[in-house]
Amino acid sequence: PNQYCSQLESSKEFSKLFMKRNNIPTANFKSFTDFDSARKYLESNLLPVVVKADGLASGKGVKVCFSYDEAVEFLKFLMKDKIFSESGEKVVIEDFLEGEEASFFVFTDGKKILLLDSSQDHKRLLNNDLGPNTGGMGAYSPAPIVDLQTKENIVNEIIKPVFDGFKKDSINYTGILYIGLMIKDRKPKVVEFNCRFGDPEAQPLLYRLRSDAFELFYRTAKKDLKNYKLEWKNTYSVTVVLASKGYPSRPEIGGTISNLANFVEPGVKIFHAGTTLKDNAYHISGGRILGVTSQGKTLEDAIDLAYKAISQIDTSNLIYRTDIGSKGLLKNS
Repeated sequence: PNQYCSQLESSKEFSKLFMKRNNIPTANFKSFTDFDSARKYLESNLLPVVVKADGLASGKGVKVCFSYDEAVEFLKFLMKDKIFSESGEKVVIEDFLEGEEASFFVFTDGKKILLLDSSQDHKRLLNNDLGPNTGGMGAYSPAPIVDLQTKENIVNEIIKPVFDGFKKDSINYTGILYIGLMIKDRKPKVVEFNCRFGDPEAQPLLYRLRSDAFELFYRTAKKDLKNYKLEWKNTYSVTVVLASKGYPSRPEIGGTISNLANFVEPGVKIFHAGTTLKDNAYHISGGRILGVTSQGKTLEDAIDLAYKAISQIDTSNLIYRTDIGSKGLLKNS
């Protein structure tokens, strides 16, 4: 997408106004550039409430606040302390949405729309969706929360209105559109848009893709998806993110992962993010470090294989969740 279209991701206000114009289901909201006005608005708002930095903040500019004091404190961090620089000079305050999150991706060349299979991210740092928001601590695909009826509702109530809205606004959107969803009783609402592949959802999705991924990317860029056909393996895939200690606020960098260089486990692929290779040893150089990705005939098989692989990795300087995919197991049971 071009710079104008990319505001769907880079500005929460832009995307919310786009959804409002096109009757796309999302949380009620109001945006502010003045701290005192935002604080006063919170006094009359029902709790919990969601406070978001308008601009990009690496997935950390959002907080679900369960008290007035907590919301005001986060507002202060964004607007007065400027912990995310200019990204927090404007904030969006939203109603809290109940339900279960899921991720949905669309590829488009401006004419044809290709729907990827479903996936589910785990944004909170700790098990049971506790702790601060992160860039994502794991994902799996497909996500049982998106059954056939739910998928039909996503297409009719969100994807079609989004692309109709693009036409009305003379937006020639090409590329990848990520739609973060909250689903309750099979009814989806949009949490956010990204104009790129989501991390870590991309890993299990690509691991399950049978058709040629490079051809998909190339044809999308060349605006030539007419004869491209998506095909999926009849498998489940899981990614568990290993992050540095102290992540997301103060990641501890410089430590080593001693036994990673020679790691081999059939059915497992390790995607590197915050690592550097020096003297045949991997060193921690960021927040999220590795995405351990597995594939299995069932979701349970894929989960077991991912954690079996992690048990063979030196995690003394790393942290990770141990419940990635557990929501899917409950749905399947």
